[in-house]
Amino acid sequence: MYERKKVKKLVLILLSLLCLLMLGCSELLADIDEIYESKRELRFTLLRDGSGYSVSRGLLYSLKYVNIPSTYNDLPVKEINELAFLNYSNAVSVSIPNSITKIGRSAFAGCTGLKSITIPNRVTTISEDAFKGCTGLTRIIIPNGIAMIESNTFSGCTGLTSITIPNSVTSIGNYAFSGCTSLTSITIPNSVTSIGNYAFSGCTGLTSINIPNNVMIVEQFTFYGCKNLRTISIPNNVVKISWRAFYNCRNMTSITIPINVTTIESWAFKGCTALSIHAEISSEPEGWENDWNPDSRPVIWGSIMP
Repeated sequence: MYERKKVKKLVLILLSLLCLLMLGCSELLADIDEIYESKRELRFTLLRDGSGYSVSRGLLYSLKYVNIPSTYNDLPVKEINELAFLNYSNAVSVSIPNSITKIGRSAFAGCTGLKSITIPNRVTTISEDAFKGCTGLTRIIIPNGIAMIESNTFSGCTGLTSITIPNSVTSIGNYAFSGCTSLTSITIPNSVTSIGNYAFSGCTGLTSINIPNNVMIVEQFTFYGCKNLRTISIPNNVVKISWRAFYNCRNMTSITIPINVTTIESWAFKGCTALSIHAEISSEPEGWENDWNPDSRPVIWGSIMP
């Protein structure tokens, strides 16, 4: 009986020591991760062609400044994985090396603390949702190699006040800048030929915007809810203004519809209660639906806005 109690006591002592040791090690590892940049902070995956690595979040804990290396195991780090830093709100700044050519889907989505990020010129792909909901970002420059701004890329970036779009961009996807409420103006280069549904919807701070000369269709809900939009220029190449394209742009005072616009869909200007419409054509074309101007705003036919 005595020996059994002695063994039991010894086992309890050993278990207690083991628990203390494990607790101490975990605290030590946390301290090391907070002070030093280690490979445990980031996870690297070899690309299928073996030419380099992709990177995503490892055990970052509460690091504020994330530095992605340009090489790993003597090979270049080429891609940021999809979901790589999804909802990592502790990051204030991320340093992306020049070796990166692709930023994956939702790579930085929900990084609400992110205030600064520089996208290198070698990046040719920024996937959908990449920076969605990064409410702390105030300014971003899109590199020259990007051909398309994908769907939802910057949607919900409520702090974004400035964005530079290069001449390499030919397409802006659905919801690309939706809900960017601090954006007051944006210059879209003439290289852009298409702007998607809801692309600038809910940009309540937007006061003016240009539609590039090569765009032929103003898509559905493109400027929906841009309540402070006052002026907009529709180029001569536009042939169609889609359903609710300018819905609830209630402070827009004047717009000129070019002579080549053969189709205007229902409720295109619904809620534009301050609007005067200048139509270059002398009378209403058959392709303009009956309720294209549901609030019966004044239309001046055969007129060009001064």
